[in-house]
Amino acid sequence: MAILDIFDPHRCALGEGPVWNKESREVAWIDITGGVIHQKGYEGERSTITLPSSVGAIARTTRQTWLVCLADSIIELDGEVQRQIAAYPSIPDRSMRSNDAAVDPEGRLLASTMADDAAERAGALYRLEPGGTLTTVIAATTISNGIGWSTGGDRMYYVDSATRRIDVFDYDSGTGTPTNRAPFVHIPQERGTPDGLTVDADGCVWVALWGGGAVLRFDDEGRTVGSIEVPTRNTTSCAFVGDTREDLVITSAADPSNPDDDLAGATFIASDLGTRGQSIPLVAM
Repeated sequence: MAILDIFDPHRCALGEGPVWNKESREVAWIDITGGVIHQKGYEGERSTITLPSSVGAIARTTRQTWLVCLADSIIELDGEVQRQIAAYPSIPDRSMRSNDAAVDPEGRLLASTMADDAAERAGALYRLEPGGTLTTVIAATTISNGIGWSTGGDRMYYVDSATRRIDVFDYDSGTGTPTNRAPFVHIPQERGTPDGLTVDADGCVWVALWGGGAVLRFDDEGRTVGSIEVPTRNTTSCAFVGDTREDLVITSAADPSNPDDDLAGATFIASDLGTRGQSIPLVAM
């Protein structure tokens, strides 16, 4: 049975997107609305980087830098040096921001946008091309969230939270193109809303449930094969961390419906999982 502990008690407004930084042996995660990257080792002090806008996602690169998805662009962050890599398309009369992102097995970044007011079908999922071009791979999304790949790299799992589903695509790793979208798992309303996800080394999908206070594990047929109950409602994302990716970090967000919840927005860690995470590729730069 998994053991759950508090990894960091700091309360994020909207904690998200945990990433293992193997160079520094730290967990990094973001507070989206605060525009902050948090970093902390297993036994170290938490440090922060504050950015000039909201931050939807982060990813490590082959240059040992960060790619950071800001509200309107993607930048490379190398210490205190910032360099714009790409700009999201602007939408007239609509305030947009970035949301989740992930790195495919070949080192491509897939990054999403959504409307600040979560307007239906206003966002998209993009593939970052060499030279900074953004190619739309899924159009007319609402709240893009979890993205992950099967162990063979031929299936891509994807969450648009508004659909209450995890969907699965065939994935061409040679071109970075998802096709043949199909429902994989539907999450009942009473269980919560699917948010961030990750895929373990056994090919099982782990998804955080916003409003559900849990992370569920599904096998490659979509059957529930495990769960971790989290002591706050708004669990947002999860990622395997550690030198052998033996632990699962779980982020969370504030809960305005329960202002007395002292753990809302804290970051948790689960161990003794009986599985490990896959190696996460770096963004090829």
